[in-house]
Amino acid sequence: MTKRSMYYLIFIQLFVLINSYEFNPTDYELYGPTLAANDQFIVALQSRTGITFSAVTNYLSTTSTHCTVSYITTPARSCYATMIAVGRNSLSSANVHKFVFITYSHNDTSIYMVTATIAFSTCQLTILHNQRIVITASYPSYSVLGVNADSKLAFYIADTNTYIQDLFSPFSSKNWSALSPYPPSNRFIPVGIDLKNSSGILAAYTRNSTAPARSTDSKFRPTIYQVDFSTCFLSKIPSCIMLTAVEQISYPFAWQSAKAPPTDAVDNEYDSLYDISVSINDKDYVLIGIQSINTVYCFSAASTAFNESGSRIPSTITSIGFGKGVGWLDNTTAAVLLNNFTIDYAQWRTSHIELYPITDSTSLSNTISAYSSYPNAHQQLWPPLNDRLIDMLAMPGSGSVIYMDYVGNVHVVRPSPAASFAYTYGGVGKPNNTIYVAPTMRCPSGTLKNQSAYGKEIFRHCVLCPEGTFHAPNRSNQTDRCTPCDTSLYFCPWGAVTEMPISILDTISQAHVYPQSPENDGFEDILLLNMFNIEFPAYCIAKQPLFYGVIIIGVGCLFLLVMGILKLTGKLKKQRRMIKSVFKQTDLIGEGELWIGGVASLAIMVVSILAFRFSSKFMYQYPIETATDATFACDPTLRNAKFSTSMQSLGTPLLDDEQPLFDMLNSQSFTLNVAFISTDFTADQLSVEQVLGSIRIDLPFIVNETDGILYISTNLTSHSTTIQFTVLSGSAVGALRIGLSGPAIQDNNYNVKELNFSYAFNHTDRTVTQDPIITVQLIKLINETEPLLSSDQIQYSGIWVPTFIKNEEQLFYTESDFQLYHTSDRTVFTVQLTEATYYIYNQQEPITKLTEVIFTDILFTTMCIELFALTFLFFKLAILPLVRIILALIFKSNKVSPKKKTPGGCPYCRSVDSASLPTQSVPVKRSQNNTKMHSMRRPIPESGKTHVV
Repeated sequence: MTKRSMYYLIFIQLFVLINSYEFNPTDYELYGPTLAANDQFIVALQSRTGITFSAVTNYLSTTSTHCTVSYITTPARSCYATMIAVGRNSLSSANVHKFVFITYSHNDTSIYMVTATIAFSTCQLTILHNQRIVITASYPSYSVLGVNADSKLAFYIADTNTYIQDLFSPFSSKNWSALSPYPPSNRFIPVGIDLKNSSGILAAYTRNSTAPARSTDSKFRPTIYQVDFSTCFLSKIPSCIMLTAVEQISYPFAWQSAKAPPTDAVDNEYDSLYDISVSINDKDYVLIGIQSINTVYCFSAASTAFNESGSRIPSTITSIGFGKGVGWLDNTTAAVLLNNFTIDYAQWRTSHIELYPITDSTSLSNTISAYSSYPNAHQQLWPPLNDRLIDMLAMPGSGSVIYMDYVGNVHVVRPSPAASFAYTYGGVGKPNNTIYVAPTMRCPSGTLKNQSAYGKEIFRHCVLCPEGTFHAPNRSNQTDRCTPCDTSLYFCPWGAVTEMPISILDTISQAHVYPQSPENDGFEDILLLNMFNIEFPAYCIAKQPLFYGVIIIGVGCLFLLVMGILKLTGKLKKQRRMIKSVFKQTDLIGEGELWIGGVASLAIMVVSILAFRFSSKFMYQYPIETATDATFACDPTLRNAKFSTSMQSLGTPLLDDEQPLFDMLNSQSFTLNVAFISTDFTADQLSVEQVLGSIRIDLPFIVNETDGILYISTNLTSHSTTIQFTVLSGSAVGALRIGLSGPAIQDNNYNVKELNFSYAFNHTDRTVTQDPIITVQLIKLINETEPLLSSDQIQYSGIWVPTFIKNEEQLFYTESDFQLYHTSDRTVFTVQLTEATYYIYNQQEPITKLTEVIFTDILFTTMCIELFALTFLFFKLAILPLVRIILALIFKSNKVSPKKKTPGGCPYCRSVDSASLPTQSVPVKRSQNNTKMHSMRRPIPESGKTHVV
């Protein structure tokens, strides 16, 4: 092969390589914007090579119209589309919209400006004008396309020349001519434009080609131009468009200077790093986004001067991409597309759209934070979209945000009214169309938005109703406010979907505290305390045996008094002797010697009979499971049972008598019952799975929906397993309920009780997380009941009792946590069932049995008899002699008996001191004839005494 042939081959390969780069149909950032819109109309380039457009009109309405149209060249030529543009004002007629796009033809190496309309009634593309701009060997690396606000003029500006096209018939134009003015010492790279009706803003990179190579002026720097084309409506002459440089932006940091376009950028291929986004609002505030230096500027062009009002650079060294797109949602709200790239623009990390309030007193700065950001916790990117966003438009008239992803899909977020929100996780479109509109949805149950989402509020989401209120949008009485409820009667948690009875949180528990043995667990003590209890309430006096014994003794005392009176009077001697004979026959104390002992024996008999009755009833207060209240005693909780409890390891061998019960417990089938309380979950959103390591098995389930509650029941195949309940909904949940049920099993003296427990979990001022986990640890509870009669069998019963292992922080969200972390479109509730490695063993046995009751009652009766006998003996040996002595002393002090004969010879007279005698006479009676006499005093000479007769 000759040297010349090799040169030709290398040239052909380079040509193919260069043209293959230019002709990249999947790069939607190449050469310029492929998305354009106004308040009524959106158009996007769907395919560069086939030149296919996706379009939608009336996108604010629920009856928006989608069309997909294609451009077919005549005559056929190989071409591709580079960029599109529309006027910001909607000038549709009969639902027909106009737009402009640029194509480049390989066949004739020419650039064309095409003016077209789309009739949405028929989805028909009509070419109004197809004008060749210039014949050039290659498409310009950097150029811009703009349409004025009223869609009357279109401007195509490259690095050296400009072209103006009238968009109305006769479609007059200004030929491809040099920019005016155009300083020959500058190099010019146009990268962004935004036009109003007769003026606009153009952003370009400029440099001084005559400056020293290493000087600051030798680098390309962002330059802002004011564009005045007011005279172009009259005449399409070269001088009708005027560019005036009003601001040249410097590089404050060295790393920013390093990001300046190279000096030969015009001769190189297009690089999206150097895109500059431009947007001007109705008050002539201008946003300039320069992603290469990670900065967005705000300028005021309202007066003759062009003044900077602020700028923002979120990070200086860690990333670039802030300002990829800018726009005005309204005159006070700036929207910024932030692409987070590594500093070398080699690796993309994230994309966000941030909103900033801008007023006369508040502008962009490094100290302010975004008012809101999208995607966020509650409004996420629609899953079919690519996470990397390359373009964004903010529509001040419609209040919408429109953005394009890396693969050309377009998504529209519209304003939403009060009590509704933009569901950005969804998209409504048509087949073979790349434009999708986020639907507007009513706030879910339990949430509400009390104002419309417009401007800076466009990404506002519904918030949960506070505790004590609820919101039920499915009811006929829809309101834009959360409805208060009576918390004393109803359960209305944070984010409540309806008011429901507070009893919904009641716990159904089969685990009861096993009683302790009574302090007195000896039957003798219990019998004595109940027979001779003196501390009891007044209403219980009729149940006291001592009360009836006291009554008998009182009657006996009264009877003793009557018998004494009869004896003193000497009356009814025969009847008195007969009564004494009868009572002597019933004397158990004095063995028939004392008639009063018979009276006391009656009291003993009454108390003994009551003791027998008490003992009999007490004995049958067993076991506690079947015993009723002890109505025969003052203490209704009196039971003939004592208890012991122990905790034992399942690793120890079981006794032969215990093994059958454990086998029955292990074979009991379980049904897991779960309820999501205060939520708008539905059955068609639910799935239930059993998790076995990495294996997931779908389980059949029964579901029941009530007002605000979703009940689920599923049969379990194992006592130790993990079950996941997945609900494809991001709605809040106020509380959870977990329960297990299982049938009873009976086999002779072995009984497994029916399982039916349920526990509710809720937290004040909190809501359930989206990944709650609760572990239910099941413990075997074994009860052994000793028989009351020796001929009966020991009864064994068992039941499963739960303990719940949970983390409150993991189970419930606070309000701030909800805003940050409640982001998923699903809730996954995990229930883990495990069995404890130990069991609880309860033993119950009677305090007394029949033989002990009989023996104790006999001893009690004997004790009562001996107690009375001892009392009588004590009375006979101690009390009665003492009484006699006292009486003797009393009668002895009052008896008149002389110590010696008086001088008068009166043996029955005693001497007394005359001074002690009364002065008055005391009348007496004579024993013979009852004649009254008076005592006489006679002096005794020898002793000076007086004898009293």
